[in-house]
Amino acid sequence: FNEITESAIKRALQSPGHVDMNLVNAQQARRVLDRIVGYQGSQLLWKKVRRGLSMGRVQSVAVKLICDREREREAFRSEEYWSITATLAGKNPPPFEAKLHSVNGQDAVVSSAPEAERIVSAVSGKDFTVRSIERKEKRRNPVAPFITSRLQQEAARKLRFTPKKTMMLAQQLYEGMEIGKEGPVGLITYMRTDSTRIAKEAAEEAREVIRERFGAEYLPKTPNVYKTQKAAQEAHEAIRPTSARRDPESIKQFMDRDHYQVYKLIWNRFIASQMTPAILEVTRVDCVPQQTPDTYVFRANGTVVKFPGHTAVYMEGKDAELHEQSRKADQEAEDEAERQLPALAEGERLRLVAREGQPAPGLLPKQHFTQPPPRYNEALLIRELEEKGIGRPSTYASICSTIQERKYVEKPEGRFAPTETGKIVNDFLVKGFPDILDVDFTSLMEK
Repeated sequence: FNEITESAIKRALQSPGHVDMNLVNAQQARRVLDRIVGYQGSQLLWKKVRRGLSMGRVQSVAVKLICDREREREAFRSEEYWSITATLAGKNPPPFEAKLHSVNGQDAVVSSAPEAERIVSAVSGKDFTVRSIERKEKRRNPVAPFITSRLQQEAARKLRFTPKKTMMLAQQLYEGMEIGKEGPVGLITYMRTDSTRIAKEAAEEAREVIRERFGAEYLPKTPNVYKTQKAAQEAHEAIRPTSARRDPESIKQFMDRDHYQVYKLIWNRFIASQMTPAILEVTRVDCVPQQTPDTYVFRANGTVVKFPGHTAVYMEGKDAELHEQSRKADQEAEDEAERQLPALAEGERLRLVAREGQPAPGLLPKQHFTQPPPRYNEALLIRELEEKGIGRPSTYASICSTIQERKYVEKPEGRFAPTETGKIVNDFLVKGFPDILDVDFTSLMEK
Protein backbone atom coordinates (compact mmCIF):
# COMPACT_ATOMS: atom_id res chain seq x y z
CA PHE A 1 0.00 0.00 0.00
CA ASN A 2 1.07 3.57 -0.66
CA GLU A 3 -1.10 5.41 1.83
CA ILE A 4 -1.86 4.93 5.51
CA THR A 5 -5.65 4.86 5.33
CA GLU A 6 -7.96 2.15 6.63
CA SER A 7 -9.33 1.22 3.19
CA ALA A 8 -5.87 1.06 1.55
CA ILE A 9 -4.45 -1.20 4.29
CA LYS A 10 -7.46 -3.53 4.14
CA ARG A 11 -7.18 -3.77 0.34
CA ALA A 12 -3.46 -4.56 0.65
CA LEU A 13 -4.10 -7.35 3.18
CA GLN A 14 -6.70 -8.92 0.89
CA SER A 15 -4.35 -8.99 -2.12
CA PRO A 16 -0.72 -9.16 -0.98
CA GLY A 17 1.91 -8.54 -3.66
CA HIS A 18 5.50 -9.71 -4.09
CA VAL A 19 8.68 -7.98 -3.00
CA ASP A 20 10.45 -6.48 -6.02
CA MET A 21 14.02 -7.68 -5.49
CA ASN A 22 15.31 -5.30 -8.18
CA LEU A 23 14.28 -2.38 -5.97
CA VAL A 24 15.79 -4.07 -2.91
CA ASN A 25 19.08 -4.66 -4.70
CA ALA A 26 19.16 -1.12 -6.08
CA GLN A 27 18.84 0.24 -2.54
CA GLN A 28 21.56 -2.13 -1.32
CA ALA A 29 23.88 -0.99 -4.12
CA ARG A 30 23.41 2.66 -3.16
CA ARG A 31 23.99 1.80 0.49
CA VAL A 32 27.26 -0.03 -0.25
CA LEU A 33 28.46 2.75 -2.56
CA ASP A 34 27.63 5.38 0.08
CA ARG A 35 29.84 3.54 2.58
CA ILE A 36 32.70 3.08 0.14
CA VAL A 37 32.63 6.75 -0.80
CA GLY A 38 31.94 7.99 2.71
CA TYR A 39 34.36 5.85 4.70
CA GLN A 40 37.30 5.67 2.33
CA GLY A 41 36.91 9.13 0.85
CA SER A 42 36.63 10.77 4.26
CA GLN A 43 39.78 8.96 5.47
CA LEU A 44 41.64 10.29 2.43
CA LEU A 45 40.53 13.86 3.19
CA TRP A 46 41.76 13.48 6.77
CA LYS A 47 45.21 12.50 5.46
CA LYS A 48 45.48 14.98 2.59
CA VAL A 49 43.63 18.08 3.87
CA ARG A 50 42.80 17.99 7.58
CA ARG A 51 40.98 15.94 10.22
CA GLY A 52 37.24 16.23 10.73
CA LEU A 53 36.32 16.51 7.05
CA SER A 54 33.95 14.18 5.21
CA MET A 55 33.09 13.06 1.69
CA GLY A 56 29.66 11.87 0.60
CA ARG A 57 28.14 10.69 -2.67
CA VAL A 58 25.42 13.38 -2.52
CA GLN A 59 26.97 15.85 -0.05
CA SER A 60 30.10 16.38 -2.17
CA VAL A 61 28.04 16.97 -5.33
CA ALA A 62 26.04 19.64 -3.47
CA VAL A 63 29.29 21.40 -2.51
CA LYS A 64 30.43 21.14 -6.14
CA LEU A 65 27.23 22.87 -7.32
CA ILE A 66 27.88 25.75 -4.88
CA CYS A 67 31.54 26.03 -5.96
CA ASP A 68 30.58 25.96 -9.64
CA ARG A 69 28.02 28.73 -9.07
CA GLU A 70 30.65 30.84 -7.30
CA ARG A 71 33.00 30.49 -10.28
CA GLU A 72 30.17 31.55 -12.61
CA ARG A 73 29.69 34.66 -10.48
CA GLU A 74 33.40 35.46 -10.51
CA ALA A 75 33.56 35.09 -14.31
CA PHE A 76 30.41 37.18 -14.87
CA ARG A 77 30.81 40.55 -16.58
CA SER A 78 27.99 43.00 -15.90
CA GLU A 79 26.42 44.88 -18.81
CA GLU A 80 24.63 48.22 -18.70
CA TYR A 81 21.13 48.68 -20.09
CA TRP A 82 18.40 51.32 -19.77
CA SER A 83 14.62 51.29 -19.51
CA ILE A 84 12.44 54.26 -20.45
CA THR A 85 9.02 54.58 -18.85
CA ALA A 86 6.30 56.99 -19.99
CA THR A 87 3.48 58.10 -17.68
CA LEU A 88 0.41 58.57 -19.87
CA ALA A 89 -3.20 59.66 -19.39
CA GLY A 90 -6.23 59.40 -21.65
CA LYS A 91 -9.91 60.34 -21.30
CA ASN A 92 -10.46 58.06 -18.31
CA PRO A 93 -8.42 58.04 -15.08
CA PRO A 94 -6.06 56.95 -13.68
CA PRO A 95 -2.75 57.69 -15.48
CA PHE A 96 -0.76 54.55 -16.34
CA GLU A 97 2.83 53.60 -17.11
CA ALA A 98 4.10 52.18 -20.42
CA LYS A 99 7.67 51.02 -21.07
CA LEU A 100 9.63 51.43 -24.30
CA HIS A 101 9.22 48.09 -26.07
CA SER A 102 10.48 48.50 -29.63
CA VAL A 103 12.17 50.97 -31.99
CA ASN A 104 11.38 50.73 -35.72
CA GLY A 105 9.94 47.24 -35.24
CA GLN A 106 12.99 45.87 -33.39
CA ASP A 107 13.20 45.09 -29.67
CA ALA A 108 14.38 48.20 -27.87
CA VAL A 109 17.97 47.78 -26.71
CA VAL A 110 19.20 50.92 -24.97
CA SER A 111 22.74 50.35 -23.73
CA SER A 112 24.03 53.80 -22.76
CA ALA A 113 23.00 57.10 -21.16
CA PRO A 114 23.49 59.17 -24.39
CA GLU A 115 21.24 56.73 -26.27
CA ALA A 116 18.56 56.98 -23.55
CA GLU A 117 18.80 60.78 -23.54
CA ARG A 118 18.40 60.88 -27.34
CA ILE A 119 15.17 58.84 -27.16
CA VAL A 120 13.81 60.93 -24.26
CA SER A 121 14.59 64.11 -26.24
CA ALA A 122 12.82 62.74 -29.35
CA VAL A 123 9.68 61.76 -27.42
CA SER A 124 9.54 64.65 -24.93
CA GLY A 125 6.45 66.86 -25.25
CA LYS A 126 4.80 64.65 -27.90
CA ASP A 127 1.21 63.43 -27.84
CA PHE A 128 0.70 59.68 -27.97
CA THR A 129 -2.03 57.56 -29.54
CA VAL A 130 -3.23 54.06 -28.67
CA ARG A 131 -2.12 51.93 -31.62
CA SER A 132 -3.51 48.58 -30.51
CA ILE A 133 -5.28 46.87 -27.61
CA GLU A 134 -5.12 43.12 -27.14
CA ARG A 135 -7.19 41.31 -24.54
CA LYS A 136 -7.06 37.63 -23.73
CA GLU A 137 -8.21 35.34 -20.97
CA LYS A 138 -5.59 33.43 -19.04
CA ARG A 139 -6.04 30.54 -16.64
CA ARG A 140 -3.71 30.10 -13.68
CA ASN A 141 -3.85 26.47 -12.61
CA PRO A 142 -3.46 25.30 -9.00
CA VAL A 143 -0.25 23.56 -7.96
CA ALA A 144 0.07 20.02 -6.68
CA PRO A 145 0.00 19.22 -2.96
CA PHE A 146 3.40 19.23 -1.29
CA ILE A 147 6.16 16.72 -1.77
CA THR A 148 9.12 17.00 0.63
CA SER A 149 11.31 19.22 -1.51
CA ARG A 150 8.47 21.63 -2.35
CA LEU A 151 7.50 21.94 1.32
CA GLN A 152 11.11 22.78 2.23
CA GLN A 153 11.37 25.33 -0.58
CA GLU A 154 8.08 27.03 0.24
CA ALA A 155 8.79 27.15 3.98
CA ALA A 156 12.16 28.76 3.18
CA ARG A 157 10.51 31.36 0.92
CA LYS A 158 7.47 32.21 3.01
CA LEU A 159 8.49 31.42 6.58
CA ARG A 160 12.29 31.76 6.36
CA PHE A 161 12.65 28.29 7.92
CA THR A 162 15.70 26.10 7.23
CA PRO A 163 14.95 22.66 5.74
CA LYS A 164 16.09 21.10 9.02
CA LYS A 165 13.60 23.16 11.05
CA THR A 166 10.78 22.53 8.56
CA MET A 167 11.31 18.76 8.73
CA MET A 168 11.49 18.78 12.54
CA LEU A 169 8.16 20.62 12.74
CA ALA A 170 6.58 18.39 10.09
CA GLN A 171 7.79 15.28 11.95
CA GLN A 172 6.07 16.49 15.12
CA LEU A 173 2.85 17.27 13.23
CA TYR A 174 2.97 13.75 11.76
CA GLU A 175 3.70 11.98 15.05
CA GLY A 176 0.82 13.75 16.75
CA MET A 177 -0.06 16.73 18.91
CA GLU A 178 -2.50 17.19 21.79
CA ILE A 179 -5.66 18.69 20.28
CA GLY A 180 -7.94 19.41 23.23
CA LYS A 181 -10.54 16.71 23.89
CA GLU A 182 -9.39 14.71 20.84
CA GLY A 183 -6.13 13.92 22.59
CA PRO A 184 -2.96 13.20 20.58
CA VAL A 185 -3.72 13.48 16.85
CA GLY A 186 -1.45 12.97 13.85
CA LEU A 187 -2.20 16.09 11.85
CA ILE A 188 -0.41 15.38 8.54
CA THR A 189 0.55 12.37 6.43
CA TYR A 190 4.15 11.13 6.16
CA MET A 191 6.44 14.04 5.32
CA ARG A 192 9.22 12.29 3.36
CA THR A 193 7.69 11.67 -0.05
CA ASP A 194 8.22 12.37 -3.74
CA SER A 195 4.65 11.62 -4.85
CA THR A 196 1.85 14.11 -5.56
CA ARG A 197 -0.80 11.37 -5.45
CA ILE A 198 -3.47 11.59 -2.74
CA ALA A 199 -5.92 9.05 -1.34
CA LYS A 200 -9.38 8.94 -2.92
CA GLU A 201 -10.99 9.50 0.51
CA ALA A 202 -8.83 12.61 1.09
CA ALA A 203 -9.78 14.10 -2.28
CA GLU A 204 -13.50 13.52 -1.58
CA GLU A 205 -13.27 15.13 1.86
CA ALA A 206 -11.40 18.14 0.42
CA ARG A 207 -14.11 18.59 -2.23
CA GLU A 208 -16.79 18.57 0.47
CA VAL A 209 -14.94 21.26 2.44
CA ILE A 210 -14.50 23.40 -0.71
CA ARG A 211 -18.18 23.10 -1.62
CA GLU A 212 -19.29 24.07 1.89
CA ARG A 213 -16.87 26.96 2.41
CA PHE A 214 -16.42 28.46 -1.05
CA GLY A 215 -19.29 27.22 -3.20
CA ALA A 216 -19.73 24.86 -6.16
CA GLU A 217 -18.08 27.33 -8.61
CA TYR A 218 -14.74 26.71 -6.88
CA LEU A 219 -14.99 22.96 -7.41
CA PRO A 220 -13.79 21.24 -10.61
CA LYS A 221 -16.04 18.57 -12.11
CA THR A 222 -13.60 15.82 -11.19
CA PRO A 223 -10.77 15.73 -8.59
CA ASN A 224 -7.51 17.28 -9.81
CA VAL A 225 -4.77 14.71 -10.45
CA TYR A 226 -1.11 15.72 -10.78
CA LYS A 227 1.78 14.09 -12.59
CA THR A 228 4.62 12.74 -10.50
CA GLN A 229 8.25 13.09 -11.55
CA LYS A 230 9.78 10.22 -13.53
CA ALA A 231 12.30 9.27 -10.82
CA ALA A 232 9.70 9.30 -8.04
CA GLN A 233 9.43 6.11 -5.97
CA GLU A 234 5.86 6.91 -4.83
CA ALA A 235 6.16 4.92 -1.62
CA HIS A 236 3.85 7.42 0.12
CA GLU A 237 1.15 9.86 -0.92
CA ALA A 238 1.63 13.64 -0.97
CA ILE A 239 1.96 15.65 2.25
CA ARG A 240 -1.56 16.62 3.28
CA PRO A 241 -3.66 17.11 6.41
CA THR A 242 -5.05 13.83 7.77
CA SER A 243 -8.46 15.55 7.78
CA ALA A 244 -9.38 18.46 5.52
CA ARG A 245 -12.06 19.42 8.05
CA ARG A 246 -9.40 20.17 10.64
CA ASP A 247 -8.61 23.67 9.34
CA PRO A 248 -5.69 25.66 10.83
CA GLU A 249 -7.83 28.22 12.66
CA SER A 250 -9.88 25.57 14.48
CA ILE A 251 -6.75 24.07 16.14
CA LYS A 252 -4.53 27.16 16.33
CA GLN A 253 -4.95 27.42 20.11
CA PHE A 254 -3.36 23.99 20.59
CA MET A 255 -0.16 24.73 18.64
CA ASP A 256 2.75 27.12 18.93
CA ARG A 257 3.37 29.65 16.16
CA ASP A 258 5.87 27.59 14.14
CA HIS A 259 3.75 24.41 14.09
CA TYR A 260 0.70 26.46 13.15
CA GLN A 261 2.51 28.17 10.24
CA VAL A 262 3.74 24.87 8.76
CA TYR A 263 0.34 23.20 9.21
CA LYS A 264 -1.42 26.18 7.62
CA LEU A 265 0.97 26.02 4.64
CA ILE A 266 0.21 22.30 4.15
CA TRP A 267 -3.56 22.67 4.63
CA ASN A 268 -3.87 25.68 2.31
CA ARG A 269 -1.81 24.07 -0.44
CA PHE A 270 -3.77 20.81 -0.25
CA ILE A 271 -7.20 22.50 -0.36
CA ALA A 272 -6.08 24.82 -3.20
CA SER A 273 -4.79 21.82 -5.19
CA GLN A 274 -8.39 20.54 -5.45
CA MET A 275 -9.92 23.88 -6.56
CA THR A 276 -10.61 25.45 -9.95
CA PRO A 277 -8.08 27.59 -11.88
CA ALA A 278 -8.01 31.35 -11.40
CA ILE A 279 -9.27 33.26 -14.45
CA LEU A 280 -7.39 36.42 -15.39
CA GLU A 281 -8.02 39.02 -18.07
CA VAL A 282 -4.70 40.13 -19.52
CA THR A 283 -4.62 43.40 -21.49
CA ARG A 284 -1.73 44.65 -23.61
CA VAL A 285 -1.79 48.21 -24.91
CA ASP A 286 0.73 49.59 -27.44
CA CYS A 287 1.10 53.38 -27.53
CA VAL A 288 3.13 55.43 -30.03
CA PRO A 289 4.30 59.07 -29.82
CA GLN A 290 3.35 61.26 -32.78
CA GLN A 291 5.74 63.04 -35.17
CA THR A 292 9.02 61.39 -34.13
CA PRO A 293 11.89 60.54 -36.51
CA ASP A 294 11.75 56.87 -35.46
CA THR A 295 8.79 54.68 -34.55
CA TYR A 296 8.79 54.10 -30.81
CA VAL A 297 6.32 51.67 -29.26
CA PHE A 298 5.61 51.96 -25.53
CA ARG A 299 3.78 48.97 -24.07
CA ALA A 300 1.55 48.76 -20.98
CA ASN A 301 0.35 45.48 -19.50
CA GLY A 302 -2.61 45.06 -17.19
CA THR A 303 -3.99 41.99 -15.45
CA VAL A 304 -7.37 41.80 -13.74
CA VAL A 305 -8.55 38.79 -11.71
CA LYS A 306 -12.01 37.86 -13.04
CA PHE A 307 -12.37 34.78 -10.84
CA PRO A 308 -9.90 33.96 -8.02
CA GLY A 309 -10.36 30.18 -8.02
CA HIS A 310 -7.62 28.47 -5.99
CA THR A 311 -5.82 31.78 -5.33
CA ALA A 312 -8.56 32.57 -2.81
CA VAL A 313 -6.73 30.07 -0.58
CA TYR A 314 -3.11 29.82 -1.72
CA MET A 315 -0.50 31.42 -3.98
CA GLU A 316 2.83 29.68 -4.52
CA GLY A 317 5.90 31.74 -3.64
CA LYS A 318 8.53 32.63 -6.23
CA ASP A 319 12.31 32.77 -6.20
CA ALA A 320 12.70 36.39 -7.27
CA GLU A 321 16.39 35.93 -8.10
CA LEU A 322 16.20 32.58 -9.82
CA HIS A 323 17.58 33.98 -13.08
CA GLU A 324 20.21 36.63 -13.62
CA GLN A 325 18.73 40.06 -14.07
CA SER A 326 18.45 41.07 -17.69
CA ARG A 327 16.21 43.14 -19.92
CA LYS A 328 14.26 40.00 -20.89
CA ALA A 329 13.77 38.96 -17.25
CA ASP A 330 12.57 42.47 -16.40
CA GLN A 331 10.09 42.34 -19.29
CA GLU A 332 8.75 38.95 -18.14
CA ALA A 333 8.22 40.33 -14.63
CA GLU A 334 6.44 43.34 -16.14
CA ASP A 335 4.14 41.10 -18.19
CA GLU A 336 3.15 39.03 -15.13
CA ALA A 337 2.53 41.98 -12.81
CA GLU A 338 -1.10 42.37 -11.80
CA ARG A 339 -2.32 45.92 -12.37
CA GLN A 340 -5.47 47.47 -13.75
CA LEU A 341 -5.39 49.80 -16.76
CA PRO A 342 -7.97 52.56 -17.37
CA ALA A 343 -10.63 52.15 -20.08
CA LEU A 344 -8.88 52.87 -23.39
CA ALA A 345 -9.83 52.76 -27.08
CA GLU A 346 -7.72 52.25 -30.20
CA GLY A 347 -6.85 55.61 -31.75
CA GLU A 348 -7.39 57.46 -28.46
CA ARG A 349 -5.05 60.41 -27.88
CA LEU A 350 -2.86 60.30 -24.79
CA ARG A 351 -0.73 62.92 -23.08
CA LEU A 352 2.42 62.69 -20.98
CA VAL A 353 1.85 63.33 -17.27
CA ALA A 354 4.65 64.88 -15.23
CA ARG A 355 5.74 63.07 -12.06
CA GLU A 356 8.33 63.96 -9.45
CA GLY A 357 11.88 62.80 -10.26
CA GLN A 358 11.43 62.75 -14.04
CA PRO A 359 14.13 64.59 -16.05
CA ALA A 360 11.54 65.30 -18.76
CA PRO A 361 7.78 65.61 -18.02
CA GLY A 362 6.19 62.17 -18.19
CA LEU A 363 9.41 60.29 -19.07
CA LEU A 364 11.76 58.39 -16.75
CA PRO A 365 14.97 56.81 -18.09
CA LYS A 366 16.49 54.34 -15.63
CA GLN A 367 19.91 52.68 -15.61
CA HIS A 368 20.23 48.95 -14.89
CA PHE A 369 23.03 46.40 -14.86
CA THR A 370 22.75 42.68 -15.55
CA GLN A 371 23.38 40.68 -12.38
CA PRO A 372 25.38 37.47 -11.94
CA PRO A 373 23.56 34.20 -11.23
CA PRO A 374 22.42 34.31 -7.60
CA ARG A 375 24.07 32.24 -4.93
CA TYR A 376 21.94 29.35 -3.74
CA ASN A 377 19.81 29.65 -0.65
CA GLU A 378 18.22 26.51 0.83
CA ALA A 379 15.19 26.72 -1.46
CA LEU A 380 17.24 27.17 -4.63
CA LEU A 381 19.77 24.46 -3.71
CA ILE A 382 17.04 21.91 -2.97
CA ARG A 383 15.32 22.84 -6.22
CA GLU A 384 18.57 22.31 -8.14
CA LEU A 385 19.23 18.96 -6.45
CA GLU A 386 15.68 17.84 -7.16
CA GLU A 387 15.74 18.92 -10.83
CA LYS A 388 19.04 17.11 -11.38
CA GLY A 389 17.76 13.98 -9.62
CA ILE A 390 20.34 14.13 -6.83
CA GLY A 391 19.42 12.81 -3.37
CA ARG A 392 16.09 11.71 -1.97
CA PRO A 393 13.36 13.52 -0.01
CA SER A 394 14.82 12.18 3.22
CA THR A 395 18.29 13.62 2.52
CA TYR A 396 17.74 17.24 1.41
CA ALA A 397 17.60 18.71 4.93
CA SER A 398 20.64 16.77 6.18
CA ILE A 399 22.68 17.78 3.11
CA CYS A 400 22.07 21.49 3.80
CA SER A 401 23.02 21.01 7.46
CA THR A 402 26.10 18.82 6.91
CA ILE A 403 27.86 21.09 4.40
CA GLN A 404 27.53 23.94 6.91
CA GLU A 405 28.65 21.85 9.90
CA ARG A 406 31.78 20.74 7.98
CA LYS A 407 32.52 24.43 7.22
CA TYR A 408 32.48 23.76 3.48
CA VAL A 409 30.09 26.67 3.01
CA GLU A 410 29.03 29.79 4.87
CA LYS A 411 25.86 31.87 4.56
CA PRO A 412 26.52 35.56 4.01
CA GLU A 413 23.13 37.32 3.69
CA GLY A 414 21.36 33.95 3.84
CA ARG A 415 23.09 32.56 0.71
CA PHE A 416 25.56 29.67 0.37
CA ALA A 417 29.13 30.68 -0.50
CA PRO A 418 32.03 28.18 -0.46
CA THR A 419 34.67 28.66 2.22
CA GLU A 420 38.35 28.27 1.44
CA THR A 421 38.15 24.74 2.90
CA GLY A 422 35.16 23.99 0.68
CA LYS A 423 37.04 25.11 -2.43
CA ILE A 424 40.16 23.10 -1.54
CA VAL A 425 38.16 19.93 -0.80
CA ASN A 426 36.03 20.33 -3.94
CA ASP A 427 39.07 20.85 -6.21
CA PHE A 428 40.82 17.84 -4.63
CA LEU A 429 37.79 15.55 -5.10
CA VAL A 430 36.97 16.75 -8.64
CA LYS A 431 40.56 16.06 -9.69
CA GLY A 432 40.82 12.70 -7.91
CA PHE A 433 37.27 11.33 -8.31
CA PRO A 434 35.67 12.99 -11.37
CA ASP A 435 33.19 10.13 -11.90
CA ILE A 436 31.84 10.14 -8.35
CA LEU A 437 31.38 13.92 -8.37
CA ASP A 438 29.75 13.86 -11.79
CA VAL A 439 26.14 15.10 -11.48
CA ASP A 440 24.82 12.61 -14.06
CA PHE A 441 26.45 9.65 -12.26
CA THR A 442 24.91 10.68 -8.93
CA SER A 443 21.52 11.15 -10.57
CA LEU A 444 21.75 7.75 -12.30
CA MET A 445 22.35 6.05 -8.96
CA GLU A 446 18.95 7.27 -7.72
CA LYS A 447 17.03 5.64 -10.59
